[in-house]
Amino acid sequence: MACLPHKKSGIETDRPILKQNAIVLCCTANWLPYAAVTLQSCAEHGAAEMADFHVLVLGASGRDHARFAAFASSRGFAATLTDVTLPPGLAQFPADRFSPAALIRLNLDALLPDGYHRVLYLDSDILALGPVADIFAADLGGKALGAVEDYESLPGLLGRRHIGSIGLGKDQPYFNSGVMLFDWPRTRERAHLPRSVVRISKAMREGQKLRLPDQDVLNLEFAGDWQRLDLRFNLMAFFVDYFPAPAVFRHFSNKQKPWGKLWQPGFAPYRDYYRETFLNSPWPEFAPGKCRGLSFEGTGGILLRKLDPISGRRYHRHLQRT
Repeated sequence: MACLPHKKSGIETDRPILKQNAIVLCCTANWLPYAAVTLQSCAEHGAAEMADFHVLVLGASGRDHARFAAFASSRGFAATLTDVTLPPGLAQFPADRFSPAALIRLNLDALLPDGYHRVLYLDSDILALGPVADIFAADLGGKALGAVEDYESLPGLLGRRHIGSIGLGKDQPYFNSGVMLFDWPRTRERAHLPRSVVRISKAMREGQKLRLPDQDVLNLEFAGDWQRLDLRFNLMAFFVDYFPAPAVFRHFSNKQKPWGKLWQPGFAPYRDYYRETFLNSPWPEFAPGKCRGLSFEGTGGILLRKLDPISGRRYHRHLQRT
């Protein structure tokens, strides 16, 4: 299947929609190879038959476009790679702690066509491990968004201080924005994304401190209008130690990644996947080599969680509530 690269500032809203759904990733040019691997894993689990693939990228060169096109073509899936720029209200946001590409998500309604039924956003540090059709079939209960509750929402020692600090109530859940399933017509009709841009621009002007700015404003804006999804749709680094169940999407959400320089328990099969993929790709320089040491922080956290069944049971009860 041929790749359909587009080097432009956006996607025309009258561009023909090939499928009912879309999968979209947002990244800077240095993360483009990882975004490509995420899409490959989605294609391997049936996503290409039911969704158009989009990557919205900041700062990509012509060579980046050519390499991405060659990768997608060699893996047998079609993808639209689009150069984007942040709108003025977001371009000035100080992004010293997170990638500016995260802010692209707040502008998706201006960058994607309006004809999709559902739009699935994925971070670029995610691998599909199960049938992607399952998430597109999820019941959102009339809500505009489906997402998995973040560990910040869990009861116990972690507390909810961050959630309270951004203005959410003590009983309101907080989702992780690495996997977001949008009911696209409802999201557009209810104007959640434009209001998110307004919120984050206002926070910047007023000097408000948001530790996770894009995720925080999305939680504030979609409060009451998002549906909890099962953990298997966003099995994050923290949850995998308490809930080692089969995942549809494995999210490497902490700072240690499978392609990094440090060894961490459980990473070996994913590290091998990235190595094999990159060695046979236009980005062989991205193939991880031998680990140079042990991630003491990551390994220690994993061991502590595995030795803590009490918290695991408490989290399970919390996440199973209706």
